[in-house]
Amino acid sequence: MKIFLDTNWGQTLFFSQAELNELVAEAHEAGFQIAVHSVGEASQDLLLNAYENALQGESNETHRHRIEHVVVLRDDQLDRMQRLGIIASFQFFVPADCPEVMEDVFGPELLPRVARWRDLLEAGVPSMGGTDSPWGCEAADPSKKNSPMEEIHKAVTRIGESGVPPAEWQLDQRVTVEQALRLITIDAAYGTFEENMKGSIEVGKLADLVILSADPLATPVEQLTDIEVVMTMVGGHVEHCGQGYQSLCPAT
Repeated sequence: MKIFLDTNWGQTLFFSQAELNELVAEAHEAGFQIAVHSVGEASQDLLLNAYENALQGESNETHRHRIEHVVVLRDDQLDRMQRLGIIASFQFFVPADCPEVMEDVFGPELLPRVARWRDLLEAGVPSMGGTDSPWGCEAADPSKKNSPMEEIHKAVTRIGESGVPPAEWQLDQRVTVEQALRLITIDAAYGTFEENMKGSIEVGKLADLVILSADPLATPVEQLTDIEVVMTMVGGHVEHCGQGYQSLCPAT
């Protein structure tokens, strides 16, 4: 169940605490996994209160309720997410593609609390990455918008489509290539109750996979976006074969 709790940049709340508590509790008791669009600090407070009220001390492992975007986060809110086991579902383009928007909307006081991807991971908060496609800030090269390697590059450098160097407040929240890969594969599968069928290459899982032109873990960071998908397999069948890579593409 998806709930919109605030606007895109968190300026307006759509529910009171009592209304949100009732809605979340009802969905929780009905067995729904709940994913709530929550960007601003005030929204995080309301949502964490509602989740804690619904869980009543129960583990979130069974339900895997999530916060979508979780853009602004105080230390105490991060600690509550870790304690409750609430999943952080965030997008790598924030703030890499729109640093000016972040600075205008949140101002210098809040910027250190924006897009705390590394802090979430280091605190042990279950997390997943994504693109929020087709939404996002304007791309300089639309052909690369939301491509996995482009998103990984944003996660590890905080440099977006415009190529603008990241501001100081962004640098401490960069993640590693390995962390970014996990966030968009096995961690994302966990966040949708699909870790037993996708997210890693194992016997018994869906044969949905790609072959890349280079190993992201062994590629210089500045060359990540040069990595190409040379083969795409869906359900064990080749759906895309890059020019010149036919030898890697079985007919089945």
